[in-house]
Amino acid sequence: NVAELLTDPDFAQTFQVIRFGGAFANEGEYTQTQSQQISMVGVIQPAKQTDIVQFLQEGERLGNLIVVYSPQEIRTSDAKSQESDIIVWRGTQYRVVQAKPWLDHGYWEVFAEGIQNA
Repeated sequence: NVAELLTDPDFAQTFQVIRFGGAFANEGEYTQTQSQQISMVGVIQPAKQTDIVQFLQEGERLGNLIVVYSPQEIRTSDAKSQESDIIVWRGTQYRVVQAKPWLDHGYWEVFAEGIQNA
């Protein structure tokens, strides 16, 4: 279990997660609920080129990709009741594109792409 390392002040950083919820109405219209901001701790670093390649489809480009290791759950969209979390780190917003639960080891591995701040 590496969760203790992911909260160690020598390695970890504080970041914010903006979490949205919502649901589809009877006629298929999606209604977003109010967002909540959650303070989290984890290790964040730029993604390696080999990490980025796994997300690319033919002709697609990803830029400004980070990888986050956190003992707390960070979510992707499930197309029913939740949208992807937004990670706010060093003043930049990143939309979660993949979240892998490594729960046997006490952490989540998350990839997020930088987005334009509104």
